[in-house]
Amino acid sequence: MSKVFDEAISRGDFIEAYRIAKFVLRDDRKKWDIYINALDSIGNLIHIAVDLKSKGNFEEAIKLFLRCAEFFEGERDYGRASGFFIEVGDCFSATNNQKKALDSFIRGYELAILDWRTFDPAKKTASLSILLSILVTLFSAEISEAKNIFKLTRSSLEEKERLKLRRQDYYRIAKYVYNSLIKGNTLNLKDLKKMRAKQEKTDFLTLMQDLSKAFITVERFLEKFLK
Repeated sequence: MSKVFDEAISRGDFIEAYRIAKFVLRDDRKKWDIYINALDSIGNLIHIAVDLKSKGNFEEAIKLFLRCAEFFEGERDYGRASGFFIEVGDCFSATNNQKKALDSFIRGYELAILDWRTFDPAKKTASLSILLSILVTLFSAEISEAKNIFKLTRSSLEEKERLKLRRQDYYRIAKYVYNSLIKGNTLNLKDLKKMRAKQEKTDFLTLMQDLSKAFITVERFLEKFLK
């Protein structure tokens, strides 16, 4: 496998070389020798992936975001890995692959709660994962699947932690949107404007509109349901 490591180095694939050194060769010296190179490569992948997504090349963006997610998951940096799985899910959503989008969002949630106590942004990421999961299921008219997502939050966190999640703005929006749509076919613009976000210091409508600039899932959802 040392030959495979050398080949990865020769073609400039420091992410793969780092993976081989850490998980296959278990060679700490080689791993640390190329760690900075691997991080630089990840930074380049992020910039390329964001650019590809902005240009509508979602299939290629998925590959790069997934590679970033797997790198940080391998480093047990679950909070950061979760954010990349969210990006993967959003790209799948843009290609109308709702099943893989949902799987990616749920994976993002599962990883975020692993860093719940040590990485403060993980709370926001976890609640965002839930919101995007709910939007995907409601967009596809999968009401029963939406119920399962809320069940997941009850089974995956202790009561004290569940309360913290429920106080998060994105989770509150997810619950509001779900309750609204099971009663009707649209979201009421005025009601969203009245609902106040706590962490972001704004209203639900503005928060959703801001999210729609970054996430295609939110943009399409609002186009369909906001009246």
